[in-house]
Amino acid sequence: MIMKRNIFKYWFFIMSVGLIFTACQDEYELGEILPVENLQYEITQNPDDPNMIILESLTPNATPLWTTPMGRSTRIKDTVLLPFEGTYKFVYGVQSGGGYVSADTVVLNITTQNLSYVDHPLWSLLTGGGVGHSKTWVLDLNAEGVSKYFSGPQYFFGTDNGWQGECLVEDGDCWSWEPDWQGNQWLADLGDYGEMTFSLEGGAFLTADHKMIPARGQESGTYFLDAGSYRLTTSDVTTLHSPNTDACVTNWGSARIFSLTEDYMQLGFVRSASCDGEAMLVFNYISKEYSDKWVPADTPDPEPDLPDGWMDDVSSIVDNELTWVLSPETPFNYAGLDGSILYSWSSPASYPDSTGFDESVPATYEDFSLTFNSADYTVEYVDPDGNTSNGTYTLNDKGFYTFTGVTPSFNIGSVITLHTSTDNQWRILKLEKDQTGAVTGMWVGVRIDGKDQYLAYHLLLQADAGGGSEGTVVPFNNAKLAFGDLEDNGNLRLELYNDFGSTKADPPLDPVAIVFSNRIEITFTLQGITLAGGASGSYNTAIGLADADWSAQYWGGGPGEVTVTGNGTYTVYAEPGSLYETALVFVIDMSGMAADIDDIGAVTATIDNITLY
Repeated sequence: MIMKRNIFKYWFFIMSVGLIFTACQDEYELGEILPVENLQYEITQNPDDPNMIILESLTPNATPLWTTPMGRSTRIKDTVLLPFEGTYKFVYGVQSGGGYVSADTVVLNITTQNLSYVDHPLWSLLTGGGVGHSKTWVLDLNAEGVSKYFSGPQYFFGTDNGWQGECLVEDGDCWSWEPDWQGNQWLADLGDYGEMTFSLEGGAFLTADHKMIPARGQESGTYFLDAGSYRLTTSDVTTLHSPNTDACVTNWGSARIFSLTEDYMQLGFVRSASCDGEAMLVFNYISKEYSDKWVPADTPDPEPDLPDGWMDDVSSIVDNELTWVLSPETPFNYAGLDGSILYSWSSPASYPDSTGFDESVPATYEDFSLTFNSADYTVEYVDPDGNTSNGTYTLNDKGFYTFTGVTPSFNIGSVITLHTSTDNQWRILKLEKDQTGAVTGMWVGVRIDGKDQYLAYHLLLQADAGGGSEGTVVPFNNAKLAFGDLEDNGNLRLELYNDFGSTKADPPLDPVAIVFSNRIEITFTLQGITLAGGASGSYNTAIGLADADWSAQYWGGGPGEVTVTGNGTYTVYAEPGSLYETALVFVIDMSGMAADIDDIGAVTATIDNITLY
């Protein structure tokens, strides 16, 4: 059978020859709408390939806008490849000085197929087999915050990167950043992002269910994959993406393919300059089949990283006996499986109200103690009411204390209870040491059911507990306190006394009165702090001191450091490791904080208490 060749040509022009010459010389003034009868264009089927439609705009001084079954185009001359037979609609319009105007819809009835247009491995990968198949894809981030193939749902590339990250332009804008979602959760909110399906069943159709973008909802349209240039165009439908990027891409219908395999796909879209500068937003997808079959890798839980010799640190002390008490300042916190303390609580005042812990609570458990004897592995437990019980314990190489005969348990405030696990165990999560290397405290914990966290308790050696003796309170005149960026290094300093500073002439305390052999604790309050945009918001804080002959010094690095986050009351302590007599330098430094304060002149500071032990 010989198929008759059809050539469809649609001309819109003025029939008068004289007027044709006149029209060719017309110049449309700004604001004048181009008459529809002046639109000139051709829509032609290739006589040798009726599935190839050639578009050509012949209207002078106007920008064409074609609406085709495969998307939109602004080219003067373009080609549309329609693999399947069917009825297809085309609309020609132009944008001129007076605005947009379009001609009537042109309908073509295609009676042939040319499947060579989609006979490429990329089409097969995208659709799960090519003609007659469809394949569903999902964004690589589920509602539980898990990315199953990539590090996260979105990467960033330069505007000149392309297939497999290749730089398409010599010395072009080529770079990449592949952030992990767990550490950059601002990339995309948790949730079900829906599915999208690429089909080659009777046509190239794409459907997308934008569950995270209600304004888009369920979309349906067409698509075309240009395998030669690794381009994917869509019409009336957009691929899945995060809501916070929706307004940052001006053309969601034009994607650059960065990778495409049976299991995963990456599509890049140009981010507009108004959204932190032009870049390629590359979204990471996995096939629904891959997602459904995915099984998490069997990776072991993180372990607390205890220092070498830690078992001797908590056992081999003089007389093999250690007595531990609960910290009056930071008795509890939460810790990750690696033993890291999760919240920067530094004093009773810094604990949230929801915990029920405040400055009145430590007095309720000040009689509590646990005494371990590593010679015979006996333990004595004194509860907060003064009741004593005795038992034994074991300590294994994983840091687990297991008790027999005693079960430490009592309420800390109104919410948190000190207790052991169902196996009557505690696990050592972290050790604290002074400058001499001696242990001063430790965090022990009980894993919380169903969570990758420990409820952690802060134990201090009784000799180092601070609250174990009354101590000596040093009088202080806050009217003479010097504070600010006193050394022009970006640190916020509270100068209690400095023989080389302004407080030497009019000291707020008696430097001769600063005499101690064990420990010094300082409680201070900050108000009026407003942090500038982009500020760290977390500042390591330590006492710095040197005595009159520099024989005793301390400049941070010990367990007494705290993290200051802004307005509030904080307690910091120092243990120089030797007798300290007469202050020469006596300061508190908050590293980098002054540089981040919006108006340091609005800040107020007071020293609430100085106690020597």
